[in-house]
Amino acid sequence: KQIRKEQILQCGKCKRAEYCSRDCQKDDWFAGGHKQNCKSAEEMVKNVGGSERDAKKMQSQERNVSMVCGKLFRENLIGIVLDAILNEWEILDCVVFISLLGSPTIELMPVPDFKAKHIDSQGYEHYELIMNCIETNKAKGILCGVCVTMGTKCETDNEP
Repeated sequence: KQIRKEQILQCGKCKRAEYCSRDCQKDDWFAGGHKQNCKSAEEMVKNVGGSERDAKKMQSQERNVSMVCGKLFRENLIGIVLDAILNEWEILDCVVFISLLGSPTIELMPVPDFKAKHIDSQGYEHYELIMNCIETNKAKGILCGVCVTMGTKCETDNEP
């Protein structure tokens, strides 16, 4: 489903989760795990003793990371689709893995390979959230992307 930037909905609390529709937002809140993981930037920074200025800086950095990951995804979309075709992979059984550690890299891989390479071997603390996101998106016909920005933190970025 194609949507324009101005049609994208955003979580009112954390301002990080984005949705194509109110229905998708409700699904993620009640069944997708967002309710348990949603925290505003102020809450997260407050928990580690930061200031309101720190929270605003964090929000700005998160927007920049999201824009970079989205741009990398769009610029590589044809290659991603060709990779799936050449490897005879069902694209919705795959994950687009984007790493911003060092030089940015983008890789398409089947979910079991992604799980073995990046989840099991790295011990990500948000494993269930990431895998739930992948399954929820697959059921909706959405390719899931995961963007790693530092150490062991995974952030999901969904592209319809």
